[in-house]
Amino acid sequence: MAYQFRKSLFGFNSDDVTEYISKTHKEYSEKVTVLNEKIENLNDELTVANTNVKTLAASNAELEAKLKFYTDKYEEIERLAQSIGKLYIVANANAKAIMESAQNNRNIAKLQVDDNLKGVEDIQTALIKTRENITKTASEFSDRLQSLLNTLSVAKDSIKKNDIKSNEKISEFEALINSIN
Repeated sequence: MAYQFRKSLFGFNSDDVTEYISKTHKEYSEKVTVLNEKIENLNDELTVANTNVKTLAASNAELEAKLKFYTDKYEEIERLAQSIGKLYIVANANAKAIMESAQNNRNIAKLQVDDNLKGVEDIQTALIKTRENITKTASEFSDRLQSLLNTLSVAKDSIKKNDIKSNEKISEFEALINSIN
């Protein structure tokens, strides 16, 4: 974006240049602040998601233990059912219901864990993009600031040259005045 500086006696108007640098610095500072706030919010969300994943993992382990327990019970019931006869049908039905319930609970917990893992991946992606945006913004700000410094340096050199030429012209004018007198 090109910015038009007003001309002054010795080059560009220094107030314009200073105002432009201050304005640009303020804009980029605000962008950095907003991006840092986004990072903090995403970090908070990531912490919550990690907590949820740990809770669900603990629940999953508990359900796995229950599933193993019920599986073991099922096998015990099978052994007893061979000698008991009629109780076999009832025990088998109960064991199957317990297995299905445990499997359903396990599947639900697994879906929740998968959803939370996806959420963590989304947050990680957002953090990476935010980091890239911050890096890009900082680089652009640095480049713009360097460009302004280069422009100021050129303006300074121009002013020095104009000052030297002005002094030479004054000397010539004084010499002309002295020659007339």
